[in-house]
Amino acid sequence: MACETVRDTEGHVTMILCGRSRRQTCKFCRNGSVTKLCDYPVAKGKTCDAGMCARCATNLAHEMDYCPTHKHQSPPPQRNLFGE
Repeated sequence: MACETVRDTEGHVTMILCGRSRRQTCKFCRNGSVTKLCDYPVAKGKTCDAGMCARCATNLAHEMDYCPTHKHQSPPPQRNLFGE
């Protein structure tokens, strides 16, 4: 089993991927390796999960990235769990 170290733009290790050596490419630019998945909510408990590289991702908050398709869309409103 091969392992690969993924680094961010500043050279810090962001993750270590172990498994098959088949590398996925970014869905949007087709050049970079997939290092992030889109966190845009599309259904109850589901997210877009489009694979993208760090250059194509838009970081909205810590550990929350949107793909180019969803970066200008606001997430659907959340329901109030307390009925207020």
